[in-house]
Amino acid sequence: MSILSHPLVHASAERVGLKNLKTPAGPSCSISQGSEFWTAVAQTLGVKRLAQIKKISQDGYRTPIVTMLLGDSSYVTHIDNHIRYEFDVTKCMFSSGNITEKLRIASFDCSGETVVDLYAGIGYFTLPYLVHAKASHVHACEWNPDAVKALQRNLQINGVSDRCTVHQGDNRQLLQGGVEEPVTY
Repeated sequence: MSILSHPLVHASAERVGLKNLKTPAGPSCSISQGSEFWTAVAQTLGVKRLAQIKKISQDGYRTPIVTMLLGDSSYVTHIDNHIRYEFDVTKCMFSSGNITEKLRIASFDCSGETVVDLYAGIGYFTLPYLVHAKASHVHACEWNPDAVKALQRNLQINGVSDRCTVHQGDNRQLLQGGVEEPVTY
C-alpha cells in the first residue's frame, strides 16, 4: 500500500505556506503514529513539516487547535496574489477559501478612500485593499493578539504599514467614537 493511500493521510490535506506545512486529517490521525511514519508521509509529499488541524477553539479568538506531527516551527509564509502572509498556524486561523473574495477586492480602485476592516485577522482583506486596490488608508480592527502581531508583521513585509492603523480590541468598544473621515466598509 502506498503511504498516500494510508487511512491516516486524508485526501483533503492542504498545503499552507511556502514552508510546506501539510495538514493530514482523520479520526485516528495523531502524533502517536511515530516520527518514522510522519517522516515517510512528509518525504512522499515533498514537505518538511506536517501538522494536524483538529478544529477551531471556542475561545472567542477562533484559535486553531493544531498538533505539529513533524517539524519544529509552526510559522509559515503563504503567498496569495503577490501578497505575503506570515503567521503561526497554532495561533492564527487561515482560510485559503477566501482567495476569490481577496481577488475581487484586489480589483477595486480605492484610490483616495479610507477603508475599515472590522475583522482584520492576519490581513486577509486589509492587505489586498492596500497593496492592489490602493486604498489611501485602512483602519484594521482585530481583537486576537496573535493575529494582530501577524497583521503588523504582514503590513511591514508588504511595505504598506504607513497606510494602516491597527486597532486592537473588541469592535463593540473600538468604534464607539467612530472614524472621523469618510470610509468604505
